[in-house]
Amino acid sequence: MNKKFSTLMAGLMLASAFSVNAADVVTKYEANKGYRLLVNSTQVGSFPNNVVAVVSNPENENYGQVIVIDEQNLNDINAVKAATWDIVFTQPTDGTAPKFTYVNRATGLALSLDPNADGTTAFIKGSTTEWLNSTVLDNGLNDIDYEPLRSFSKANEVVYLVFPSQDQDKTDATIFNERNSAGLKYKVLNVKVEKDFSTPSLTGALQIAPAKADAFGLNANDLNSQLGKLNLNVVSGDQAWFNLYFDKDVTDGAETNLFAATQLQAQQLYTENGKTVENSKTSAGADNKPSPYVKLKAKNMDGAYITVDTAYHEGTETVGKLPKFTYAKKGYEGTNNVARLAESSHFAFAYDSYNDRILIKVEDYYTKKDGTAAAQVNGADGNPAYTYWGYNSDGSTLDANADLQIADAYVRLATLASVRELTVAGGAISGDVYGTYNAAYKYYQNSNWTLEDGELDTNWSQYGMLTNVT
Repeated sequence: MNKKFSTLMAGLMLASAFSVNAADVVTKYEANKGYRLLVNSTQVGSFPNNVVAVVSNPENENYGQVIVIDEQNLNDINAVKAATWDIVFTQPTDGTAPKFTYVNRATGLALSLDPNADGTTAFIKGSTTEWLNSTVLDNGLNDIDYEPLRSFSKANEVVYLVFPSQDQDKTDATIFNERNSAGLKYKVLNVKVEKDFSTPSLTGALQIAPAKADAFGLNANDLNSQLGKLNLNVVSGDQAWFNLYFDKDVTDGAETNLFAATQLQAQQLYTENGKTVENSKTSAGADNKPSPYVKLKAKNMDGAYITVDTAYHEGTETVGKLPKFTYAKKGYEGTNNVARLAESSHFAFAYDSYNDRILIKVEDYYTKKDGTAAAQVNGADGNPAYTYWGYNSDGSTLDANADLQIADAYVRLATLASVRELTVAGGAISGDVYGTYNAAYKYYQNSNWTLEDGELDTNWSQYGMLTNVT
């Protein structure tokens, strides 16, 4: 596993699906990355987006079975990790093809097969841990080709995976975890061994190519379960807390990183009439749909939540204008008693399996208005209060000055002259805030984890850190 990410995320990894977690074939292999093993669509009929995964639920009788599953069914963090492979590759100096080792991120098991198991269902076990697949590590501007996945257990003995002669589609709700939901459809694979050949036929051998997956949205249960480590049917809600870890954090003398300062608990938020709300029911009693956002309650902080502050980091008030974070009770921004922008405490999380890290966004936050006159507004307790944030000097609201709000912005580290501070990005992220509602699993599939050019920047320095959950 990527050590930088492990250091950062050692506490809890979030698990909730707001995005269609599709993957695209890459043009080259890179070290310390997580890949999907995308199956050649000509081998799986009408299901073009199948990937290799492992039955990763230790309570399932088929734990360790190697399967092929449609990416549509990777609908929680356990499933995403079960279909993610950390690939170690070497290029021999004799000019022969690269050699690969595939380690499953959910189980920590290296892909291996038993050369004595010809014709049986494929499970991770045995001595064949070094594989041949792609003939190149870098294919220039072109995608890496689909190639048979095979391993030579002896000089004239090759082991590979095939689909059974009779299609064996299976359905099981618990192959990745114990959640009681609709059964997941998948295909089993068999072990095939060829012996004493001059040239192996590799007939029907599973053909794969390395692919990079989109970032995967996470919900409150994913976070509170420490990315699937805790069974929330056993651990009560009050006991379900998680930690966020950062491989590169704020420096000494900087403001405290509230996301890493104490244990957190995520409160699921919902959407009603296009707005993010806390109530799971409408006033008429109908169910509201879960939104991509959560609130983050800090442990032992008297019920306070993390929110984007109406204050800038010292030294950035005129140049940079980098907002701080603070703790706040519901409805208050602190000592001046001005009602906060509620969306400033709404955070969305996603798991970037390629870089093994967590991404965080805030739904919306205020910036400070220019000018010298403060606005008089109604405070959170109904009394007059004064603020430079989010209002015009005449007290008019943001409807008349919407440029004072920044929506859907990434949480990131900023390097200043002498310190690193945690803040939020200064510009909005393009795309639909809520995305498409998935009725079957009751969450929003929010694919909005891209920068404005439409491409997720997988360079961790863009955000200043690799974040992980434990």
